[in-house]
Amino acid sequence: MTHPYYTTVCIMCAVAVSLSSGCSDDTHEFRSSVDLPTTVALHDAARDRTLWTKDIPVEHRLVLDLDRQGENELAEISMRPGTQAKWELFGPPNMKTPVGSDTIALPGTPVMIKVSYRPSPEFPPEPALDEGDDEELDDGSVRLLSP
Repeated sequence: MTHPYYTTVCIMCAVAVSLSSGCSDDTHEFRSSVDLPTTVALHDAARDRTLWTKDIPVEHRLVLDLDRQGENELAEISMRPGTQAKWELFGPPNMKTPVGSDTIALPGTPVMIKVSYRPSPEFPPEPALDEGDDEELDDGSVRLLSP
C-alpha cells in the first residue's frame, strides 16, 4: 500500500520537471573520440544553408537541445520547428565537466542535424605545463622543462 501523499508528490515532481527551463523533448547527445572525431551542424533545409557548426573536441560530449514553442505544455507534443537551440559542451575528466555553452536563434523553419567525422586518429592537445613542471625520464632522471 502506498502512502496517500505519494501519488500527489510524484505528480508535483513530474510537473516541476516538465516546466523547468531547459526541458525539451528534442535533446541530442554527441561524443567525439580519438577514433571518431565528430562535427555537428544545424542546417536550414528550406534555405539550404548552415546555421551553426561545432567541432567537438576529442574526449568531449556535446548536448544539443532544440527548443520549440509550446513544447512545455503538458498535454501536447509540439511538432513546430525549433525557435532556438541550446548547446552545452562537457569535457574531461569524466565528460561531465561543463566547458562551454551558448544559445543559437533559429529561423523558425525545420532544421536538420548533420553529423560528420574528421580524419582519425585525432588526439587531444597536450596539457600545458605550469612553470616549474618537470618530466621524469625512463632511466629515472628528471629533466627540467621550464626555468
